[in-house]
Amino acid sequence: MEMNNQDTSSAATILDSKKVHFNYLGSRLNLMFYCSIISLIVGVIGQILSRTGNPSAGTIAGIIQIVLALAYGILICTLNSIDDSFVVPGVCYIFAEILSFLGDYTSSVGALLLVLLVALVCSLVYIFRFVNNLADWLDIAGSYRGDSWRLYLKFFVAIYVAFFAAIVFYVLSWLGLAALVLILAAIGIIVLGIIQFVLLKSSANDCLAYTPRVPQNSHPLSSATNASAKNAAPRGWMCTCGTFNAGFAPICKCGKRKSEVVTEKPQNMGKLENDQAVNQTPTRRDAIKKEQETVRLLKEYKDLLDSGVLSQEEFDQKKAELLK
Repeated sequence: MEMNNQDTSSAATILDSKKVHFNYLGSRLNLMFYCSIISLIVGVIGQILSRTGNPSAGTIAGIIQIVLALAYGILICTLNSIDDSFVVPGVCYIFAEILSFLGDYTSSVGALLLVLLVALVCSLVYIFRFVNNLADWLDIAGSYRGDSWRLYLKFFVAIYVAFFAAIVFYVLSWLGLAALVLILAAIGIIVLGIIQFVLLKSSANDCLAYTPRVPQNSHPLSSATNASAKNAAPRGWMCTCGTFNAGFAPICKCGKRKSEVVTEKPQNMGKLENDQAVNQTPTRRDAIKKEQETVRLLKEYKDLLDSGVLSQEEFDQKKAELLK
């Protein structure tokens, strides 16, 4: 009984720490969203004022925007409270913004091209690392926004390709086609900015609303003998080699496909059924029932490991306890 209470307490601690982490992630994404909105508003106001005969207003707006960009980059660097996986994209974003700002005040064509090239490389490193890392965390949170961010990344790459295509068309003197592609790319940038605002806010809301996906009354650590826990099916499939795979995994590590296994009974289960048919004594039935219960608990522990509720060390400990 004391062991069950300790297991329950340990599981609750793990779930609480994950919720705290996703709340932190959501609050940072919210701040990034507001930084982006304020920067956009300041930029629009600065352009309007500078075009109406007040150039100093445009300079002040540019300074405010670079400060907001630095704050945005710092938020990216500190986006993850567990590791430093967002530091590289955050630093690359800051460098790209600073170089773009300096490019506006560079008179030499050669220096300008060099600055823009370095800024482009930093921007690509930032966007790829940021989107992929954030999408992975959103997948863990059970949010479909991870796939949306991956589509956003493909859209971003397509716009970059369109800009390069417009340059090639211009060099080849296909001016009409170059102008058309450039206009489409410019429209794409506007759409991309809107998508980014929406994704930042919705991703923040998903992280803030995160709750551990453990079915009530079916947690093996809190109620191993509960009737609903006994009937709960794990989200995955068991290969004949004994490996339990996630439901979305089409192939086992041993190379056997899911479609081959679902119609084939595992060897150990077949043996259990044959033994049960031959020997129906109460003692043997109890032994078979205990073995089936052990297999079921192992599947549930493995399911919790795949969903991130249990660590590998905790899973190995529970497995050793069951197989004693």
